Amino acid sequence: MTEILEQSDCCGILLRPGPGDALRFCYAFSNLINIKRPINPVILISEYVRQNVLDLICFSAVIGAVSRTEPGEGYTYYITAQGVHIISFSDALYQLATWHLPAYIYVIFESPFVENMVNDFVAVLPVIQNCQFVLIDRIDSKRYISGRFGDFFPIRVQKKIDLRRILVTVRLEAMVPERNTPVGLFKEIIAYFSDLDIKVFYSGSEIKSINCLSGKEAASIKKYDIRQRSGFPNYLRQMEFYAAQFDGVVGVNSGGFDLAVAAGLPGIRVGAFHHLLPKHGKNFNAFLTSAPVVNIGASSEKDLKNITIDQFIQGFELLKSSLESDSEEVNLWL
Repeated sequence: MTEILEQSDCCGILLRPGPGDALRFCYAFSNLINIKRPINPVILISEYVRQNVLDLICFSAVIGAVSRTEPGEGYTYYITAQGVHIISFSDALYQLATWHLPAYIYVIFESPFVENMVNDFVAVLPVIQNCQFVLIDRIDSKRYISGRFGDFFPIRVQKKIDLRRILVTVRLEAMVPERNTPVGLFKEIIAYFSDLDIKVFYSGSEIKSINCLSGKEAASIKKYDIRQRSGFPNYLRQMEFYAAQFDGVVGVNSGGFDLAVAAGLPGIRVGAFHHLLPKHGKNFNAFLTSAPVVNIGASSEKDLKNITIDQFIQGFELLKSSLESDSEEVNLWL
């Protein structure tokens, strides 16, 4: 297996990505393989995320499904039908520092960026002599993330017009809590859907105890929490479940929302912020979508306080009119 690494001229690394980062990696790496046509392309993943991403990586028509698996000491080696080698490490950082890796191009995709949390400390990934590090979705996004996710990852999606079953993706994370779902707005959205007799289901972060939720509201959320039925934490299984079960998705700008729209659900992205960041712009997430998505922009990267229920209702009306008119535009801004 070390011989494959030495012979490879294209290597991708996936250590601890969220869903959105994993989607970008899989799509970009597929594009890179198509464009550069490297010898023995290799993807390195940590055992920590194998259950999340392995199926998603192999879903690509370019990368192909696993045809053979070989166990090793401290790693598992997968070979796909298209000749892509995937290696799952039990200790990825140690292997990166000690193994001889391809020197021609070294594509790295790490979340957050090129730093990794190790024992609660931020540790910069080791420097590998003669290797070129490229953050694939940020540095060369126009080349490697263009077109649509569905180009390489076809999911059977029925056209959605009548929005009667809505998935709400919730984000309540310790990392960048300013991007979490605003609880007050969340309650107003649920009340709005209830008035329209729209069935609401929940995914994303677990809602255990939020002070402003009544016992009845918390019980309702628990009843319609679909994570345990969705294939969670397997990203691909979740996407397939969403495509089959729901008409649309609503959520803050988060990984769970990215999975749902990549699965073909029309949606409303609350708190879109990539247009505020250098080199990103309004089309940063457009490659994920194959159905209309209305973006309600945040006032800053880490502040969603400007978004009101009136804006959300306006966005929902825009989404419905886009679906009814059969518009080809999928990246809509309020």
